[in-house]
Amino acid sequence: MSPRTLAPVAAAVSLVFGGIGLLAPDALATAFGITLDPTGIEVVRLTCAAYLGYGVLNGLARGVTDAAAWRAIATGNAVGWGAGAVVLVLAAAGVFGSVAGFDGRAWLIVAMQVVFTAMWSLAYVGAERAADRTAASIA
Repeated sequence: MSPRTLAPVAAAVSLVFGGIGLLAPDALATAFGITLDPTGIEVVRLTCAAYLGYGVLNGLARGVTDAAAWRAIATGNAVGWGAGAVVLVLAAAGVFGSVAGFDGRAWLIVAMQVVFTAMWSLAYVGAERAADRTAASIA
């Protein structure tokens, strides 16, 4: 999938999850079988505020034509989605203490994060190749 196609998809997902999680973090967590204490609710809000930022960034990236800019966008997204997946896996393993109700539904979030990490990593490779072709045509 090209970065130009991936960016609006990632923007939509980020804006939906970010908006719901910011406004109703407990409801979002409950939908995935996770029970939150008051601190957990605020952590979800903080995380979802970052997702809103990703959504805006990716939404505004539609018109980007520069390969270097796409590499930066792809790298930021891949790192963010990948780090989120690692944190959730560690939480499920109990590294951060007990997570009440982390069940099969919560693994859907991890799967989504892994998929976006892979897709943005591939987008980076595509942008790198495009930059190489451009540099070769100039030389």
